[in-house]
Amino acid sequence: MAGEYLVIGLGQFGFAVARELAERGAEVVAIDKDEGPVNRIAPFVTRALIMDATDEDSIVALDPSGMDAVVCGVGEDSADASILVTTLLKEHGARHLVTREIGSLHARVLRKVGADVLVNPEAELARNVAQRLLLPSMDYLYDLGDGLVMAEIPSPSPFLGKRVSELELQERFRVTLVGIRPEPEGAKLHKPLPNQEITENSHLLVVGTDSDLSFLARGSS
Repeated sequence: MAGEYLVIGLGQFGFAVARELAERGAEVVAIDKDEGPVNRIAPFVTRALIMDATDEDSIVALDPSGMDAVVCGVGEDSADASILVTTLLKEHGARHLVTREIGSLHARVLRKVGADVLVNPEAELARNVAQRLLLPSMDYLYDLGDGLVMAEIPSPSPFLGKRVSELELQERFRVTLVGIRPEPEGAKLHKPLPNQEITENSHLLVVGTDSDLSFLARGSS
């Protein structure tokens, strides 16, 4: 079972999170104070409710303590509201609380009132776009934080026909191979095995710093 999640605030971020969780099999309760976004998300989630989450009685009725995680997407228009909602959720038992932050000062306050994880979708998107511009040969990029990036790359031609152990990716390029996709479209990722041969049209999922990945792109061509 994928679990049960509460998503509060159905702007672009909250709506996307709620729908993605539901599509992955989770039970999702989605909340917004406006009727429009609630009606739009209703076909995709378990329950969609019009509710003002800044009202403590509403939070109590939602029973956040019974959820596997709570996402507070409030904050696109009101930092104060997101701080209040985060505080109420934590006071009423939210175990794993993910809150959207809209700036460094806002983030500091959210940490103090109990947010477990902070996300800034705009900043993360900007980093991803910049990385794609700097590393155009990478098909997929994800910022892991602490200077590390996960990227999916087409297997370079010098790698074809070689075994994983022969690539010496750590020694030569300072990157870690974490997965191999046999075909670029639709195929599942596989755990790399030392004796596995790198085949044509395969993709490699690697982790390293921006500079390490750039070195890999240049040095393996």
